[in-house]
Parts: sequence; structure tokens; C-alpha cells
Amino acid sequence: MTDTHSSVITAQNREIEDLKHRLAETTEALRTTHTDLLQEQEKRATIETQLKKSEENYLNVVENALDSIFIVQDGMIKYCNQALIELTGYTWEELSTRSFDFIIHPEDREMVSDRHQRRLLGENVKKEYTLRLISKTGQTIWAYLRAAKIVTWQDQPATLGFLTDVTERITTERALKESEEQYRLFIEKMPNGFSQSRVILDENNQPVDFTFLDVNEIFLKSTQLKKEDIIGIPITTVIPEVLELKPDLTEVSGRVALQGDNFQGELYFRTFDKWFEVNSYSTRPGYFNTIYTDVTQKKRAVEASEKSKAYLEYSLNSAPDGVLLIGPDLRFTYVNPAFTQLFGINAEEVLGKMPLELAPDKLSEKTARWIQEGIIEQMQSGKSKSGVEIELNHRDGSTIPASFSAAAIRDQQDRIIGEVVFLKNITERKRTQELMIQTEKMMSVGGLAAGMAHEINNPLGGMLQGTQNVIRRLSPDLAANRKNADEIGLDLDRLATYIKKRKIDQMLAGIIASGERAARIITNMLTFSRQSESNLCPNDINQLIDGVLELSANDYDLTKKYDFRKTALIKEYTPNLPLVPCTKTEIEQVILNLLKNAAHAMMETSQIRSPRILIRTCLEDQTVRIEVEDNGPGLNPEIQKRIFEPFFTTKPVGKGTGLGLSVSYMIITNNHKGSMEVTSQPGKGALFVIHLPLQHSLVT
Repeated sequence: MTDTHSSVITAQNREIEDLKHRLAETTEALRTTHTDLLQEQEKRATIETQLKKSEENYLNVVENALDSIFIVQDGMIKYCNQALIELTGYTWEELSTRSFDFIIHPEDREMVSDRHQRRLLGENVKKEYTLRLISKTGQTIWAYLRAAKIVTWQDQPATLGFLTDVTERITTERALKESEEQYRLFIEKMPNGFSQSRVILDENNQPVDFTFLDVNEIFLKSTQLKKEDIIGIPITTVIPEVLELKPDLTEVSGRVALQGDNFQGELYFRTFDKWFEVNSYSTRPGYFNTIYTDVTQKKRAVEASEKSKAYLEYSLNSAPDGVLLIGPDLRFTYVNPAFTQLFGINAEEVLGKMPLELAPDKLSEKTARWIQEGIIEQMQSGKSKSGVEIELNHRDGSTIPASFSAAAIRDQQDRIIGEVVFLKNITERKRTQELMIQTEKMMSVGGLAAGMAHEINNPLGGMLQGTQNVIRRLSPDLAANRKNADEIGLDLDRLATYIKKRKIDQMLAGIIASGERAARIITNMLTFSRQSESNLCPNDINQLIDGVLELSANDYDLTKKYDFRKTALIKEYTPNLPLVPCTKTEIEQVILNLLKNAAHAMMETSQIRSPRILIRTCLEDQTVRIEVEDNGPGLNPEIQKRIFEPFFTTKPVGKGTGLGLSVSYMIITNNHKGSMEVTSQPGKGALFVIHLPLQHSLVT
């Protein structure tokens, strides 16, 4: 038992020792595990600290990124950095409570939404593109979108996007494109030829030729070349004569293209038979532009000018009208022989003098002052004068009517450096005008006299005939008288004695004599003709026209030849018009001429429509406007061009002189400094318009 008990104890001891040993190992393992756990906790704490710092750094980077970063989920903005807030101008609260679409430009929303939905479905959609945003202030913003792959946000799929503001770039690109288009348009529309060229270099980088890269239409028109025949081809092949024309052409083009020098000169191209002013300049190394100005006409004009200089001087000296040149100091620098003859003076008496220095011997003080002040005004304004009538004083004391014209002389810079004056003796023209006026006046007076004679002769003839019948019915020598007297018991012999005693026969004879005298006066009116002086005085145009209409009622031609009384006269007067300075008889003559012409024209259409004449007056600018409009057949363009020419008439031979309208035109334009014109269309009548100035100035 003892051995057994001892064996049991020994076995128990061994188990205890084994348990202690295992406990010690476990304890050591736990100690090691605890140590490792502590180390792991320290590492975890370190990692968490680093992770937190990393997240802070990441957020700091994201929040301070220049590009806008955002996350969109279910169409809503779930996150965005400060850059998007600053870009759109919305607060985070405004962005986070609205659909992402509201910051997209309306025209781009459908495109962005479609791509977003397809991306969520896993389709391969373009991830980078340009779109437009709308800021809070309504401004359009161009942005470049980069949409990343689908990310998870709060356990749900979402889209991560990046936006870069490219407004400035887009604006710049558009401006650049517009500038390029405008530049191209300018090149095509410029009046000169233009080419873009590239210099050709050899293996040693030395210029040997150049080729056209582009040319405009003016260049092609000037040279008669075709674009496809010259682009990309060396210039010496296109125009072989250039080396003969300018042997150093390659050297010059090289300096322009490679060194930035400019070249300007004139070249004659025999191939085109033209002179060009050439101006070349470089735009970038190896390239240059050239502007070609066709100066052929200018060169030939200069050559012709030089050749004709002597001829021009001869022509001026041979001119029938006076020609003189005045310098910028208002002194005469040239006068031709016609001028000196016009005044009866020598050139030396005029050259170097001012117009005022010619008064009062050569010019009246008023005329000289008018000329000098007019030249000063012309030199300041550059406006010319043409056909102004003045009076010149000849050395012999006579007065010469002249037409004065003047124009500014300009240099190549368009600066006024003097005046050229033309003086034309219009004595014969004035006489012709006066004769034309007198002739037409006589025709008008003749027509009026004929009408008056007709109207007066009827009652006058009846009066004379009645008086003669009274004398015959009282005569006792007629059997019929005696028969009727006997029937009533009247003694004609005693009646004749009574008539003679009471001098009734003398009274009747006086009536006949007076009637015959009146007839002679009417006959004299038909041959009445005398010159009349033109005196300007204020006139009421409306009253003046009314007077003409009253006179026209007695005009024989109007009332009988044209049945004027059946013509409707419509008056559209503007009341209270200012008085017009004019010669009453001359304006009456003009209106009467227009009425006659209208009446004659309307005869052709009287079977189609009732004749009608419309007379209007109104105030227009500083003139009184008079219109005489008929509803006759109108005028074709060829007749309109010649309507105011002397002796031009549409009436049959013997029916008109062709002076009426030309004289009327001269009265209005020359005598009254007004204007007269006609507007007409075939079949639609004619409208004559007269303007009479309210202020009339005559140069004397």
C-alpha cells in the first residue's frame, strides 16, 4: 500500500509540477499577449492620430482646391467644396437643398442629366466635357467637367465630379476666333492685294526663294493669276521675271522674314504690265506678309501729267474764259489772257494782289469783298461755288455780267493750298435770256389779249350792230320803216326832224365811233410789246396764284383751245405763308405757263378721265414750295431729261416754241435763286415743284 500510495503521490506531484510549468508558460504567454496588446493599442492610437491628421489634410486640400469638387446623389448635391460655392455664388444651404440641375444652364441640363443617368446605369459615357453653369447673379460660367467613377456615399452610389472654371479660356478662344475671322474678312475686303509667304532656305539655312501660302482676291484680280497655280510654288517659278526685276529679291525676302526688316518700294511687273507699291513685313520668323497697291494709274497719270504740263499751260492761256489761281495767302498767283482782256488790264496789275486790292478800279468794292470773303470761307470749308453771277467793272467804265465759279485746290494730303477761279463773260447769255423772257412774255400777253379781245368783242360787236340797226330802223328811206310807221300813223319825216334836232343821230354816231375806237384799242393790245424791269418785292404767293387763275379764265388759248372751264381746279394752300421776295409778273408768267402746259397735256387723256389740276403751297425749310400737278398722260424719262431745254417741245410744229419751261426755269433758278423740278411717270400725270427762297441775295 505504501508503494502504491507513494506512486500516487509521485504522480500527483508530477502533475502539479506540470500544471505549474503550464501555468508559468500560460502566464508568460498572457504577459506577452498583454504587452503585444499594449503595443497594438499604441500603434492603433498612432494610426488613428495619423488618419485623423490625414483626413484633416485631405479636407484642407479639398476645401482649398482651385477646382470645384462635388458629390451628387439622387440628383442632389450631397457635398461640395468652397470652390463651387465661390464659383456659383450660392451658399452651402442653398446648394444642398436644391437639385444639381438648377446651377446648370437651361440649354445644357438635358445633356448633363442624360449622361449622369447613363453613368449610374454603368454605361460607358464620356466623363470629361465642357458645359455652362448659371451663377446666382445670372451670369453664364463656362466649366470643364470631369466626372469620376461611381463612388459610395453613405452606403449609396453617387457621382464624384470636378469642375474647372474655363470661362476666361472660352472667352479668349472665341475672341481669338472672331479676331481671326475679322482679320480674314479684312484681308479679303481690303482694297489692296495681300499675300502670306514663307521663305525657302537651303541646307545652310540661307534664303533662296519664297512661296505663297495664301493670297486674297484683289491680288488675283490684279495679277490675273489663279490661286491653285501659285500656292506652294516658288516665286521664281510663278513669276520668273522677279530675279531680273530685283536681283536681290531672295536676300531682301530673307532679311524681312528672318531678321524682321521691312521692305517698301515700287516695282514694275512686265508680266502684268502694272506698277505695284510693295510693302513687306514679318509676322514670325521665316514668314512675311506683303501688301500690293496698284499704282499703275497713278504712275501713268504722273507721266501723262509731266508730258501734258506744257499742253495744260497752253490750254489755260487759250481758254476763252478767265482763269486765275489764288494762293493760301489770298493773293493771285496766275491769270490767263482771257482774264486780263475781261478787265482790260495787264497780268502784272493782278499778280501778287488780293481781291480787295483790285477795288474800286478793277472790281467794285462790294464784289471784291464778296470774292475775298467767299474764298476765305471756301478755304475753310472746302465747298465750291458754281455759276454765281456777279458784275465786273471794265477799265473803260462799262459793267460786264460774269459767271463766277471757284473750287479749292488740294495737295496729296487733301490739304487746301489755294483756289482756282473761273470767270465767264455772260453778256450774250444774259441778252439771250432777256430775249427769251420777252418772247415768252409776249406769247403770254398775246394769249391773254386774244382772250380779252374775244370776250370784249362779243358785247362790243353786239353793241355796234345794235346801234347800226337803230339807225337803220329810224331811217325814212327804208320802205319797211315807212310801212310800219303808216300802220300806226307815225310820220317818219317829222321823227327824223326831231332826231336831228335833238341830236340823237349824233349820239348814235358817237356810240359807233366809240365802239370802233375800242376795237382799235383791242387790236393794239394784240401787238403790245415792251420791256419790263424786274423788281423784287414781297408778295403773298397764295394771292398771286389766285390772280393767275382769274387771268387764265380769260385766256383765249386756255378757254377755247383746251376747254379750260371744264378743268377741275383744286387749291390746297397753306394759310398765312410768309411773304416771298419775287417779281410778281415773272412768277405769274411761270404759273400761267405751267397751267397752259397742263391743259395741253390733259387734252390727250380727257376722254379717259376728267381734267384736273391741283395747286399746293406750303412752307419747306427756308422756302415756299409751289406744286402744280395734273392728271394728264405724264412724261417718259427721256422727255423729263430735256423738259427744261430751250426750244425743246412736245407740241406739234407751229403749236409751241419750246421756250415756256426753259424761260420759267431760268426765272425761278436764276432770277429768284430758287429751284424748279418735275416728277412724272407715264400715264400718271406730271408734278412741277417750285421752291422760292424767303431770303433773296443778288451779288452785284
